[in-house]
Amino acid sequence: MEEKRWLPADPAKLKANWDELEDACGIESTALEEEQTEILVAALKEIKPEHYAGKHPPERSYEQGTRDSELFPFRWKSNFFGRRTMYFKFSIQTRDRKPRAFIYSIHPNRKRD
Repeated sequence: MEEKRWLPADPAKLKANWDELEDACGIESTALEEEQTEILVAALKEIKPEHYAGKHPPERSYEQGTRDSELFPFRWKSNFFGRRTMYFKFSIQTRDRKPRAFIYSIHPNRKRD
C-alpha cells in the first residue's frame, strides 16, 4: 500500500478549514481525500515564491507530530478560490527518502494570519 503524500498536522483544525472552504468558497464537497487532494494541488499550482508570507528563517512547528519542522505559509489572490485572498501553510518532512507534506491550514485569509 502506498503511503499518503500529505497528512493533516492537526486533523480537527484542518477539518474546520475544509468546512470553511465549502461555506466561504462554494466548494461543493471536501469530505473525500481525493477532493481534498485536488484542492491542495490547485493551491500548490497557484502559489509562487513571492507569495511566501513567513519569516526568514522559517518559523518552526510546535504541533506534536511535526515539532521543529519548518513552516511555509503563503498568502495569494487565488483564481481557483474565486479571486479570494487565501492562506495556506504546510511543512515538508522526509522519512526514508520519501517527502511528505503536513498541512496546517488552508482558508480565506484572516487579518491575524
